[in-house]
Amino acid sequence: MKPLAALLVGVALLLLVLEGGLRMAGRAPQPRINRFHPTLGWEKEPGKTSRKETSEFDVTFAINERGLRGPIVPFEKADGETRIVFAGDSFCLGYTVEERDLFLEILAARLRSEGRNLSVVNGGTEGYSTDQEALWFRDEGLRYAPDLAILCFYPNDVFWSGEGSYLRYPKPLLGENGVPTNLPLSDPGRESWFATRTALGKLIGALRSPTPTFAPAGRSKAIPKEEGVFLKEEPPFIAAAWRRVDAAVRIFADAARSKGVRAVGVSIPHKIQVHEDARRVFESVNGLTADVYDPNRASRRFLESCAAAGMLGVNPVNELRARASKGHRLYYEKDWHLTPAGNRALAGALYDRLEEFGILSRLQVSRAPAPPALVELFSHPPARKPVWPYVLGLAWLLLTVGYAVSYKDEPTLLAPVKTALFLALVSGIIFGVSRAAAAVPWLPAAFVAALLGFVLWKAAGRLGTTAELLGSFSRRGHWYMLPLLVVMVSIGTLLVVAASSPLVAPFIYTLF
Repeated sequence: MKPLAALLVGVALLLLVLEGGLRMAGRAPQPRINRFHPTLGWEKEPGKTSRKETSEFDVTFAINERGLRGPIVPFEKADGETRIVFAGDSFCLGYTVEERDLFLEILAARLRSEGRNLSVVNGGTEGYSTDQEALWFRDEGLRYAPDLAILCFYPNDVFWSGEGSYLRYPKPLLGENGVPTNLPLSDPGRESWFATRTALGKLIGALRSPTPTFAPAGRSKAIPKEEGVFLKEEPPFIAAAWRRVDAAVRIFADAARSKGVRAVGVSIPHKIQVHEDARRVFESVNGLTADVYDPNRASRRFLESCAAAGMLGVNPVNELRARASKGHRLYYEKDWHLTPAGNRALAGALYDRLEEFGILSRLQVSRAPAPPALVELFSHPPARKPVWPYVLGLAWLLLTVGYAVSYKDEPTLLAPVKTALFLALVSGIIFGVSRAAAAVPWLPAAFVAALLGFVLWKAAGRLGTTAELLGSFSRRGHWYMLPLLVVMVSIGTLLVVAASSPLVAPFIYTLF
Protein backbone atom coordinates (compact mmCIF):
# COMPACT_ATOMS: atom_id res chain seq x y z
CA MET A 1 0.00 0.00 0.00
CA LYS A 2 2.91 2.37 0.70
CA PRO A 3 4.18 2.45 -2.91
CA LEU A 4 0.59 3.00 -4.07
CA ALA A 5 0.21 5.89 -1.62
CA ALA A 6 3.50 7.35 -2.86
CA LEU A 7 2.31 7.03 -6.44
CA LEU A 8 -0.94 8.83 -5.61
CA VAL A 9 0.96 11.61 -3.84
CA GLY A 10 3.28 11.91 -6.86
CA VAL A 11 0.33 12.14 -9.25
CA ALA A 12 -1.26 14.76 -6.99
CA LEU A 13 1.93 16.82 -7.02
CA LEU A 14 2.11 16.53 -10.81
CA LEU A 15 -1.47 17.79 -11.14
CA LEU A 16 -0.71 20.67 -8.78
CA VAL A 17 2.34 21.61 -10.86
CA LEU A 18 0.24 21.52 -14.06
CA GLU A 19 -2.48 23.59 -12.41
CA GLY A 20 0.04 26.18 -11.28
CA GLY A 21 1.72 26.25 -14.69
CA LEU A 22 -1.57 26.84 -16.49
CA ARG A 23 -2.45 29.65 -14.09
CA MET A 24 0.97 31.27 -14.55
CA ALA A 25 0.41 31.07 -18.32
CA GLY A 26 -2.82 33.06 -17.96
CA ARG A 27 -5.14 30.06 -18.31
CA ALA A 28 -6.83 30.42 -14.94
CA PRO A 29 -10.62 30.00 -14.93
CA GLN A 30 -12.66 33.18 -14.68
CA PRO A 31 -15.67 33.52 -12.37
CA ARG A 32 -19.05 32.95 -14.01
CA ILE A 33 -21.72 35.63 -13.84
CA ASN A 34 -24.39 33.91 -15.96
CA ARG A 35 -27.23 31.51 -15.20
CA PHE A 36 -29.79 29.66 -17.32
CA HIS A 37 -32.74 31.56 -18.82
CA PRO A 38 -35.68 29.64 -20.35
CA THR A 39 -36.09 31.81 -23.48
CA LEU A 40 -32.79 33.68 -23.91
CA GLY A 41 -30.50 30.78 -22.99
CA TRP A 42 -28.70 32.59 -20.20
CA GLU A 43 -28.73 35.86 -18.29
CA LYS A 44 -26.50 37.60 -15.76
CA GLU A 45 -27.12 36.49 -12.20
CA PRO A 46 -28.85 39.30 -10.24
CA GLY A 47 -26.87 40.71 -7.33
CA LYS A 48 -23.66 39.00 -8.46
CA THR A 49 -20.32 40.74 -7.97
CA SER A 50 -17.23 39.13 -9.45
CA ARG A 51 -13.75 39.95 -10.64
CA LYS A 52 -12.13 38.94 -13.93
CA GLU A 53 -8.35 39.08 -13.86
CA THR A 54 -5.91 38.29 -16.68
CA SER A 55 -2.42 39.42 -17.65
CA GLU A 56 -4.06 42.27 -19.61
CA PHE A 57 -6.95 43.51 -17.47
CA ASP A 58 -8.43 43.38 -13.99
CA VAL A 59 -12.16 44.15 -13.93
CA THR A 60 -14.87 43.98 -11.27
CA PHE A 61 -18.47 43.38 -12.35
CA ALA A 62 -21.33 44.52 -10.14
CA ILE A 63 -24.64 43.11 -11.43
CA ASN A 64 -27.70 44.80 -9.97
CA GLU A 65 -30.89 43.11 -8.78
CA ARG A 66 -32.42 43.45 -12.27
CA GLY A 67 -29.56 41.40 -13.73
CA LEU A 68 -27.80 44.34 -15.46
CA ARG A 69 -24.39 45.90 -14.97
CA GLY A 70 -24.56 49.28 -13.26
CA PRO A 71 -27.00 50.94 -10.87
CA ILE A 72 -30.70 50.11 -11.02
CA VAL A 73 -32.70 52.39 -13.33
CA PRO A 74 -36.41 52.59 -12.40
CA PHE A 75 -38.90 51.64 -15.10
CA GLU A 76 -40.72 54.96 -14.59
CA LYS A 77 -38.97 58.05 -15.93
CA ALA A 78 -38.74 61.29 -13.98
CA ASP A 79 -39.85 64.59 -15.51
CA GLY A 80 -37.23 65.85 -17.95
CA GLU A 81 -35.32 62.57 -17.91
CA THR A 82 -33.89 61.02 -21.10
CA ARG A 83 -33.21 57.31 -21.50
CA ILE A 84 -30.87 55.33 -23.78
CA VAL A 85 -31.08 51.52 -23.79
CA PHE A 86 -28.16 49.53 -25.20
CA ALA A 87 -28.47 45.89 -26.28
CA GLY A 88 -25.34 43.92 -27.11
CA ASP A 89 -22.79 41.28 -26.18
CA SER A 90 -19.55 41.39 -24.16
CA PHE A 91 -18.42 44.62 -25.87
CA CYS A 92 -21.57 46.32 -24.60
CA LEU A 93 -21.27 44.65 -21.18
CA GLY A 94 -17.68 45.91 -20.92
CA TYR A 95 -16.00 42.51 -20.54
CA THR A 96 -12.48 43.97 -20.29
CA VAL A 97 -12.93 47.41 -18.68
CA GLU A 98 -14.24 48.96 -15.52
CA GLU A 99 -17.67 50.53 -15.82
CA ARG A 100 -16.26 54.07 -15.89
CA ASP A 101 -14.13 53.15 -18.95
CA LEU A 102 -17.01 51.61 -20.94
CA PHE A 103 -17.99 53.44 -24.13
CA LEU A 104 -21.68 53.78 -23.24
CA GLU A 105 -20.82 55.28 -19.85
CA ILE A 106 -18.32 57.67 -21.46
CA LEU A 107 -20.98 58.70 -23.98
CA ALA A 108 -23.53 59.19 -21.17
CA ALA A 109 -21.10 61.31 -19.15
CA ARG A 110 -20.50 63.58 -22.12
CA LEU A 111 -24.24 63.98 -22.75
CA ARG A 112 -24.83 64.77 -19.09
CA SER A 113 -22.08 67.41 -19.24
CA GLU A 114 -24.16 69.13 -21.92
CA GLY A 115 -27.08 69.55 -19.51
CA ARG A 116 -29.12 66.39 -20.11
CA ASN A 117 -30.74 64.45 -17.28
CA LEU A 118 -29.70 61.15 -18.84
CA SER A 119 -29.97 57.53 -17.73
CA VAL A 120 -28.32 54.63 -19.54
CA VAL A 121 -29.46 51.01 -19.36
CA ASN A 122 -26.73 48.50 -20.19
CA GLY A 123 -28.36 45.41 -21.69
CA GLY A 124 -25.06 43.83 -22.73
CA THR A 125 -24.57 40.15 -21.88
CA GLU A 126 -21.47 38.08 -22.47
CA GLY A 127 -21.83 35.69 -25.42
CA TYR A 128 -25.15 37.06 -26.73
CA SER A 129 -25.72 37.13 -30.48
CA THR A 130 -28.06 39.47 -32.37
CA ASP A 131 -31.13 37.26 -31.88
CA GLN A 132 -30.82 37.22 -28.08
CA GLU A 133 -30.12 40.95 -27.98
CA ALA A 134 -33.27 41.72 -29.99
CA LEU A 135 -35.46 39.41 -27.91
CA TRP A 136 -34.11 40.90 -24.67
CA PHE A 137 -34.83 44.43 -25.91
CA ARG A 138 -38.37 43.55 -27.00
CA ASP A 139 -39.24 41.79 -23.73
CA GLU A 140 -37.17 43.74 -21.17
CA GLY A 141 -35.44 46.76 -22.67
CA LEU A 142 -38.65 48.51 -23.70
CA ARG A 143 -39.85 48.43 -20.09
CA TYR A 144 -37.38 51.24 -19.35
CA ALA A 145 -39.25 53.61 -21.73
CA PRO A 146 -36.17 54.59 -23.76
CA ASP A 147 -35.93 57.65 -25.99
CA LEU A 148 -33.15 56.01 -27.98
CA ALA A 149 -32.38 52.31 -28.47
CA ILE A 150 -28.95 51.18 -29.71
CA LEU A 151 -28.25 47.66 -31.00
CA CYS A 152 -24.54 46.76 -30.83
CA PHE A 153 -23.32 44.30 -33.47
CA TYR A 154 -20.04 42.36 -33.67
CA PRO A 155 -19.02 40.10 -36.59
CA ASN A 156 -19.12 36.80 -34.66
CA ASP A 157 -22.80 37.49 -33.85
CA VAL A 158 -23.63 36.21 -37.33
CA PHE A 159 -22.46 32.62 -36.99
CA TRP A 160 -23.88 32.20 -33.49
CA SER A 161 -27.25 33.61 -34.57
CA GLY A 162 -27.47 30.51 -36.73
CA GLU A 163 -26.71 28.09 -33.87
CA GLY A 164 -28.99 26.58 -31.23
CA SER A 165 -26.32 26.54 -28.51
CA TYR A 166 -23.24 28.44 -27.38
CA LEU A 167 -20.64 26.70 -25.22
CA ARG A 168 -22.70 24.77 -22.65
CA TYR A 169 -25.94 26.78 -22.88
CA PRO A 170 -28.81 26.37 -25.36
CA LYS A 171 -29.97 29.52 -27.11
CA PRO A 172 -33.01 30.56 -29.15
CA LEU A 173 -32.88 29.87 -32.88
CA LEU A 174 -34.99 32.31 -34.88
CA GLY A 175 -36.95 31.32 -37.93
CA GLU A 176 -36.90 33.76 -40.83
CA ASN A 177 -40.27 35.03 -39.56
CA GLY A 178 -38.62 36.06 -36.31
CA VAL A 179 -40.22 33.36 -34.14
CA PRO A 180 -37.87 31.06 -32.17
CA THR A 181 -38.17 27.47 -33.39
CA ASN A 182 -36.59 25.60 -30.46
CA LEU A 183 -38.44 26.80 -27.36
CA PRO A 184 -38.64 25.87 -24.55
CA LEU A 185 -34.89 25.62 -23.88
CA SER A 186 -33.50 22.93 -21.57
CA ASP A 187 -31.51 23.84 -18.48
CA PRO A 188 -28.04 22.22 -18.75
CA GLY A 189 -27.67 22.25 -14.95
CA ARG A 190 -24.81 23.55 -12.86
CA GLU A 191 -21.22 22.92 -13.84
CA SER A 192 -18.95 20.98 -11.51
CA TRP A 193 -16.50 22.66 -9.16
CA PHE A 194 -13.62 21.13 -11.13
CA ALA A 195 -14.84 22.66 -14.40
CA THR A 196 -15.42 26.16 -13.01
CA ARG A 197 -12.65 26.59 -10.44
CA THR A 198 -9.57 24.84 -11.87
CA ALA A 199 -7.36 25.59 -14.86
CA LEU A 200 -7.17 21.87 -15.64
CA GLY A 201 -10.96 21.69 -15.75
CA LYS A 202 -11.05 24.70 -18.06
CA LEU A 203 -8.46 23.07 -20.37
CA ILE A 204 -10.33 19.75 -20.46
CA GLY A 205 -13.59 21.59 -21.19
CA ALA A 206 -11.96 23.45 -24.10
CA LEU A 207 -10.62 20.18 -25.51
CA ARG A 208 -14.02 18.50 -25.19
CA SER A 209 -15.86 21.42 -26.85
CA PRO A 210 -13.45 22.90 -29.41
CA THR A 211 -14.27 25.93 -31.52
CA PRO A 212 -16.29 24.86 -34.61
CA THR A 213 -14.09 24.99 -37.73
CA PHE A 214 -14.40 24.36 -41.46
CA ALA A 215 -12.19 24.44 -44.55
CA PRO A 216 -13.18 27.19 -47.03
CA ALA A 217 -13.80 26.17 -50.62
CA GLY A 218 -10.57 25.37 -52.42
CA ARG A 219 -8.46 25.43 -49.25
CA SER A 220 -7.22 22.64 -47.02
CA LYS A 221 -6.60 24.69 -43.86
CA ALA A 222 -9.55 24.92 -41.47
CA ILE A 223 -10.60 28.22 -39.88
CA PRO A 224 -13.15 28.98 -37.13
CA LYS A 225 -16.66 28.95 -38.54
CA GLU A 226 -17.49 32.31 -36.98
CA GLU A 227 -14.77 33.88 -39.17
CA GLY A 228 -16.47 32.60 -42.32
CA VAL A 229 -18.39 35.89 -42.19
CA PHE A 230 -15.33 37.61 -43.72
CA LEU A 231 -15.04 35.34 -46.77
CA LYS A 232 -15.91 36.84 -50.14
CA GLU A 233 -17.34 33.47 -51.23
CA GLU A 234 -20.01 33.20 -48.53
CA PRO A 235 -20.39 29.71 -46.99
CA PRO A 236 -23.97 28.37 -46.96
CA PHE A 237 -24.14 28.29 -43.14
CA ILE A 238 -23.17 31.98 -43.00
CA ALA A 239 -25.81 32.88 -45.61
CA ALA A 240 -28.43 31.05 -43.53
CA ALA A 241 -27.22 32.77 -40.35
CA TRP A 242 -27.49 36.21 -41.99
CA ARG A 243 -31.16 35.57 -42.69
CA ARG A 244 -31.66 35.03 -38.96
CA VAL A 245 -29.69 38.19 -38.20
CA ASP A 246 -32.00 40.09 -40.57
CA ALA A 247 -34.99 38.70 -38.67
CA ALA A 248 -33.45 39.76 -35.35
CA VAL A 249 -32.77 43.29 -36.60
CA ARG A 250 -36.40 43.52 -37.74
CA ILE A 251 -37.55 42.43 -34.28
CA PHE A 252 -35.45 45.17 -32.70
CA ALA A 253 -36.55 47.87 -35.15
CA ASP A 254 -40.25 46.92 -35.00
CA ALA A 255 -40.24 46.79 -31.20
CA ALA A 256 -38.70 50.27 -31.02
CA ARG A 257 -41.07 51.63 -33.67
CA SER A 258 -44.10 50.29 -31.80
CA LYS A 259 -43.26 52.59 -28.86
CA GLY A 260 -42.08 55.56 -30.91
CA VAL A 261 -38.44 54.98 -30.00
CA ARG A 262 -35.60 55.93 -32.35
CA ALA A 263 -33.46 52.84 -33.11
CA VAL A 264 -29.82 52.79 -34.21
CA GLY A 265 -27.55 49.86 -35.07
CA VAL A 266 -23.82 50.17 -34.28
CA SER A 267 -21.30 47.84 -35.90
CA ILE A 268 -18.40 47.45 -33.45
CA PRO A 269 -15.32 46.75 -35.59
CA HIS A 270 -13.28 43.57 -35.34
CA LYS A 271 -9.66 44.06 -34.33
CA ILE A 272 -8.48 43.14 -37.84
CA GLN A 273 -10.44 46.10 -39.23
CA VAL A 274 -8.51 48.55 -37.06
CA HIS A 275 -4.97 47.31 -36.35
CA GLU A 276 -2.74 46.28 -39.26
CA ASP A 277 -0.61 43.96 -37.10
CA ALA A 278 -3.75 42.12 -35.94
CA ARG A 279 -4.84 41.70 -39.56
CA ARG A 280 -1.45 40.23 -40.53
CA VAL A 281 -1.58 37.73 -37.65
CA PHE A 282 -5.14 36.80 -38.64
CA GLU A 283 -4.07 36.14 -42.23
CA SER A 284 -1.03 34.12 -41.16
CA VAL A 285 -2.89 31.95 -38.64
CA ASN A 286 -5.85 31.25 -40.94
CA GLY A 287 -3.92 31.04 -44.20
CA LEU A 288 -6.08 33.74 -45.82
CA THR A 289 -5.17 36.40 -48.35
CA ALA A 290 -6.86 39.63 -49.43
CA ASP A 291 -8.30 38.00 -52.55
CA VAL A 292 -10.47 35.57 -50.54
CA TYR A 293 -11.62 37.61 -47.53
CA ASP A 294 -12.66 41.15 -46.65
CA PRO A 295 -12.35 42.39 -43.01
CA ASN A 296 -15.14 44.95 -43.56
CA ARG A 297 -17.64 42.59 -45.19
CA ALA A 298 -19.70 41.87 -42.04
CA SER A 299 -19.94 45.55 -41.07
CA ARG A 300 -21.27 46.55 -44.49
CA ARG A 301 -23.74 43.71 -44.50
CA PHE A 302 -25.05 44.70 -41.06
CA LEU A 303 -25.68 48.26 -42.24
CA GLU A 304 -27.69 46.81 -45.13
CA SER A 305 -29.74 44.82 -42.63
CA CYS A 306 -30.40 47.98 -40.58
CA ALA A 307 -31.49 49.90 -43.68
CA ALA A 308 -33.85 47.10 -44.72
CA ALA A 309 -35.44 47.19 -41.25
CA GLY A 310 -35.87 50.97 -41.44
CA MET A 311 -33.33 52.02 -38.82
CA LEU A 312 -30.08 53.96 -38.95
CA GLY A 313 -26.76 52.13 -39.04
CA VAL A 314 -23.38 53.36 -37.76
CA ASN A 315 -19.98 51.92 -38.69
CA PRO A 316 -17.23 53.75 -36.74
CA VAL A 317 -14.32 51.80 -38.26
CA ASN A 318 -12.75 54.84 -39.96
CA GLU A 319 -12.66 56.81 -36.72
CA LEU A 320 -11.10 53.91 -34.81
CA ARG A 321 -8.59 53.26 -37.58
CA ALA A 322 -7.57 56.92 -37.51
CA ARG A 323 -6.97 56.73 -33.75
CA ALA A 324 -4.95 53.53 -34.12
CA SER A 325 -2.75 55.12 -36.80
CA LYS A 326 -1.62 57.68 -34.20
CA GLY A 327 -0.22 55.00 -31.92
CA HIS A 328 -3.25 54.30 -29.70
CA ARG A 329 -3.76 50.63 -28.81
CA LEU A 330 -7.54 50.25 -29.05
CA TYR A 331 -7.72 46.46 -28.63
CA TYR A 332 -5.83 44.18 -26.29
CA GLU A 333 -2.94 42.14 -27.69
CA LYS A 334 -4.20 38.71 -26.53
CA ASP A 335 -7.87 39.43 -25.95
CA TRP A 336 -10.00 40.70 -28.85
CA HIS A 337 -12.00 43.27 -26.84
CA LEU A 338 -11.54 47.03 -26.61
CA THR A 339 -9.10 48.67 -24.23
CA PRO A 340 -10.13 51.78 -22.26
CA ALA A 341 -8.62 53.85 -25.11
CA GLY A 342 -10.69 51.84 -27.60
CA ASN A 343 -13.85 52.50 -25.62
CA ARG A 344 -13.08 56.22 -25.62
CA ALA A 345 -12.57 56.15 -29.37
CA LEU A 346 -15.85 54.29 -29.89
CA ALA A 347 -17.74 56.69 -27.60
CA GLY A 348 -16.36 59.68 -29.49
CA ALA A 349 -17.24 58.20 -32.88
CA LEU A 350 -20.75 57.29 -31.72
CA TYR A 351 -21.30 60.80 -30.33
CA ASP A 352 -20.23 62.39 -33.62
CA ARG A 353 -22.47 60.13 -35.71
CA LEU A 354 -25.52 60.63 -33.50
CA GLU A 355 -24.97 64.38 -33.69
CA GLU A 356 -24.55 64.14 -37.48
CA PHE A 357 -27.87 62.29 -37.76
CA GLY A 358 -29.60 64.99 -35.66
CA ILE A 359 -30.48 62.50 -32.92
CA LEU A 360 -28.70 64.28 -30.07
CA SER A 361 -30.66 67.48 -30.68
CA ARG A 362 -33.84 65.51 -29.91
CA LEU A 363 -32.55 64.38 -26.50
CA GLN A 364 -33.91 66.88 -24.00
CA VAL A 365 -31.55 69.39 -22.34
CA SER A 366 -32.92 70.18 -18.87
CA ARG A 367 -30.15 72.20 -17.22
CA ALA A 368 -27.14 74.36 -17.99
CA PRO A 369 -24.22 72.62 -19.71
CA ALA A 370 -21.08 71.86 -17.73
CA PRO A 371 -18.03 74.10 -18.17
CA PRO A 372 -15.66 73.19 -21.03
CA ALA A 373 -13.08 71.87 -18.56
CA LEU A 374 -15.37 68.94 -17.74
CA VAL A 375 -15.78 68.03 -21.41
CA GLU A 376 -12.00 67.75 -21.67
CA LEU A 377 -12.18 64.75 -19.33
CA PHE A 378 -13.61 62.74 -22.22
CA SER A 379 -10.82 63.55 -24.67
CA HIS A 380 -8.13 61.04 -25.59
CA PRO A 381 -4.98 60.99 -23.46
CA PRO A 382 -1.68 60.56 -25.28
CA ALA A 383 -0.74 57.00 -26.17
CA ARG A 384 1.44 55.31 -23.56
CA LYS A 385 4.96 54.40 -24.51
CA PRO A 386 5.69 50.64 -24.28
CA VAL A 387 7.60 49.50 -21.19
CA TRP A 388 9.08 46.27 -22.57
CA PRO A 389 12.10 47.89 -24.32
CA TYR A 390 13.29 49.25 -20.95
CA VAL A 391 12.74 45.90 -19.23
CA LEU A 392 14.69 44.05 -21.93
CA GLY A 393 17.44 46.67 -21.82
CA LEU A 394 17.85 46.31 -18.06
CA ALA A 395 17.83 42.48 -18.32
CA TRP A 396 20.46 42.66 -21.07
CA LEU A 397 22.70 44.91 -18.96
CA LEU A 398 22.46 42.69 -15.86
CA LEU A 399 23.03 39.47 -17.82
CA THR A 400 25.99 40.99 -19.64
CA VAL A 401 27.67 41.98 -16.38
CA GLY A 402 26.94 38.56 -14.86
CA TYR A 403 28.27 36.72 -17.91
CA ALA A 404 31.45 38.81 -18.08
CA VAL A 405 32.15 38.22 -14.37
CA SER A 406 31.46 34.47 -14.62
CA TYR A 407 33.48 33.80 -17.80
CA LYS A 408 36.57 35.99 -17.44
CA ASP A 409 38.59 33.84 -19.88
CA GLU A 410 36.34 34.84 -22.83
CA PRO A 411 36.77 38.11 -24.77
CA THR A 412 34.83 40.92 -23.08
CA LEU A 413 32.99 41.89 -26.26
CA LEU A 414 31.38 38.42 -26.51
CA ALA A 415 29.36 38.95 -23.31
CA PRO A 416 26.94 41.61 -24.65
CA VAL A 417 26.60 39.78 -27.99
CA LYS A 418 25.78 36.39 -26.47
CA THR A 419 23.35 37.75 -23.89
CA ALA A 420 21.60 39.85 -26.56
CA LEU A 421 21.18 36.79 -28.79
CA PHE A 422 19.86 34.75 -25.86
CA LEU A 423 17.34 37.44 -24.88
CA ALA A 424 16.26 37.85 -28.49
CA LEU A 425 15.61 34.12 -28.80
CA VAL A 426 13.70 33.82 -25.51
CA SER A 427 11.67 36.99 -26.20
CA GLY A 428 10.87 35.79 -29.70
CA ILE A 429 9.65 32.46 -28.34
CA ILE A 430 7.44 34.11 -25.71
CA PHE A 431 6.09 36.72 -28.12
CA GLY A 432 5.47 34.25 -30.94
CA VAL A 433 3.76 31.64 -28.76
CA SER A 434 1.59 34.25 -27.01
CA ARG A 435 0.45 35.81 -30.31
CA ALA A 436 -0.28 32.41 -31.82
CA ALA A 437 -2.08 31.25 -28.65
CA ALA A 438 -4.43 34.22 -28.88
CA ALA A 439 -5.67 32.90 -32.22
CA VAL A 440 -5.27 29.14 -31.57
CA PRO A 441 -6.33 28.39 -27.96
CA TRP A 442 -5.11 24.78 -28.03
CA LEU A 443 -1.61 25.71 -29.22
CA PRO A 444 -0.01 26.08 -25.74
CA ALA A 445 -1.19 22.62 -24.71
CA ALA A 446 0.10 21.11 -27.97
CA PHE A 447 3.41 22.94 -27.57
CA VAL A 448 3.89 21.69 -23.99
CA ALA A 449 2.93 18.15 -25.03
CA ALA A 450 5.48 18.19 -27.86
CA LEU A 451 8.16 19.54 -25.54
CA LEU A 452 7.44 16.89 -22.89
CA GLY A 453 7.47 14.21 -25.58
CA PHE A 454 10.91 15.35 -26.72
CA VAL A 455 12.16 15.36 -23.11
CA LEU A 456 10.89 11.78 -22.57
CA TRP A 457 12.54 10.68 -25.81
CA LYS A 458 15.88 12.19 -24.80
CA ALA A 459 15.61 10.75 -21.27
CA ALA A 460 14.50 7.27 -22.37
CA GLY A 461 17.97 5.80 -21.76
CA ARG A 462 17.94 6.95 -18.16
CA LEU A 463 14.49 5.65 -17.26
CA GLY A 464 15.92 2.32 -16.07
CA THR A 465 18.30 4.04 -13.68
CA THR A 466 15.49 6.27 -12.44
CA ALA A 467 13.18 3.28 -11.86
CA GLU A 468 15.96 1.45 -9.99
CA LEU A 469 16.53 4.49 -7.78
CA LEU A 470 12.83 4.82 -6.95
CA GLY A 471 12.57 1.09 -6.27
CA SER A 472 15.57 1.19 -3.95
CA PHE A 473 14.04 3.96 -1.85
CA SER A 474 10.73 2.08 -1.69
CA ARG A 475 12.34 -1.24 -0.65
CA ARG A 476 14.28 0.48 2.10
CA GLY A 477 11.11 1.92 3.55
CA HIS A 478 11.80 5.49 2.44
CA TRP A 479 8.61 5.61 0.36
CA TYR A 480 7.60 8.91 2.00
CA MET A 481 10.51 10.56 0.17
CA LEU A 482 9.35 9.42 -3.28
CA PRO A 483 7.28 12.54 -4.15
CA LEU A 484 10.26 14.82 -3.40
CA LEU A 485 12.56 12.48 -5.30
CA VAL A 486 10.23 12.50 -8.34
CA VAL A 487 10.30 16.32 -8.40
CA MET A 488 14.10 16.42 -8.09
CA VAL A 489 14.60 13.80 -10.80
CA SER A 490 12.19 15.67 -13.11
CA ILE A 491 14.07 18.96 -12.67
CA GLY A 492 17.41 17.21 -13.16
CA THR A 493 16.17 15.50 -16.32
CA LEU A 494 15.01 18.82 -17.77
CA LEU A 495 18.40 20.40 -17.09
CA VAL A 496 20.26 17.45 -18.62
CA VAL A 497 18.09 17.60 -21.75
CA ALA A 498 18.59 21.37 -21.97
CA ALA A 499 22.37 20.95 -21.73
CA SER A 500 22.39 18.27 -24.45
CA SER A 501 20.07 19.99 -26.93
CA PRO A 502 20.63 23.69 -27.74
CA LEU A 503 17.47 23.68 -29.87
CA VAL A 504 15.13 23.18 -26.92
CA ALA A 505 17.35 24.71 -24.22
CA PRO A 506 15.73 28.19 -24.46
CA PHE A 507 12.27 26.66 -23.99
CA ILE A 508 13.35 24.75 -20.88
CA TYR A 509 15.39 27.57 -19.38
CA THR A 510 12.41 29.88 -19.86
CA LEU A 511 10.44 27.61 -17.50
CA PHE A 512 12.99 28.19 -14.77
